[in-house]
Amino acid sequence: MYASTEGLRSQLQLLEGYIKRAENLTILPKDFGISALRNKIAKKDQEAVIENLKVLFQNIDDNLAAIQAKGFTAAAYNKLKATRDSIKTANQSQNEKMNQKQKLVEDNIGTLNELWDIMNDIMDAGKRIAKSNTTLRIDDYTKTKLQKRVRHEFTKADTLQEPPIVNPK
Repeated sequence: MYASTEGLRSQLQLLEGYIKRAENLTILPKDFGISALRNKIAKKDQEAVIENLKVLFQNIDDNLAAIQAKGFTAAAYNKLKATRDSIKTANQSQNEKMNQKQKLVEDNIGTLNELWDIMNDIMDAGKRIAKSNTTLRIDDYTKTKLQKRVRHEFTKADTLQEPPIVNPK
């Protein structure tokens, strides 16, 4: 999606040249929306890029004959249209994936809360044990250390399994 959006830059550069050279436009060249579109591309705001493309295409369609008279071809128009469609499709796909991820979190919030309760219990017990026993390292019972151990096991096995119990000797 971002590659398609960045690919718009070169197309906009050429289009802007045709627009600036065109005569008898219904609006000023600066009002076509190219500058605003570039700004949204730089900010990687895909929804705003799609909205600004609607404005740009409306302005192009209103002035197509004048722009084509200066060299803007049907192939360039179709390429710009294909890029727009590609961005819209990729954005919709990304939104669907984000919705799926959110649903998974909502479906598993109980399990996540249970895990958090277990981790809190381990951290609390670990701190108390470590403070009473100077041979233990208190860092082994901190949230950060526990997360590292859990993540390490997930990446190592690529399956859900319990983290190993470490004998703190």
